[in-house]
Amino acid sequence: MGGAGGAGRRTGEELPSLAARELAEEAELVAGRLDLLLDLHTSPGCSNERIRLFLARDLRPVDASFEFERHDEEAELEVRRFDLDAAVSMALAGEITNGPTVAGLLAAARVRDAGWNGLRPA
Repeated sequence: MGGAGGAGRRTGEELPSLAARELAEEAELVAGRLDLLLDLHTSPGCSNERIRLFLARDLRPVDASFEFERHDEEAELEVRRFDLDAAVSMALAGEITNGPTVAGLLAAARVRDAGWNGLRPA
């Protein structure tokens, strides 16, 4: 699951392409399938900022030829993988508190339990 808000967006880059690129750069993964999961307003009433969350499935490692050098905050990025149910439990226990992440986890669990119904094309 990943978000695309536009901070690292290249000129003319569509949000699904941005999400796929960020997945490759930050987690060194490629999605076989990318669907639109949620659209969120981060601070309704205070801002018109929106976040679009995508659900990446059928993941595989990037090709050996993929080269990306992490800079700034990405240089210290630690990728940790959790089973979806474990991540939902962590959110409910207050161990994961980032709002868009929690919303994405709950939405991903819901659509998974519904046989992936409710997802929109990326």
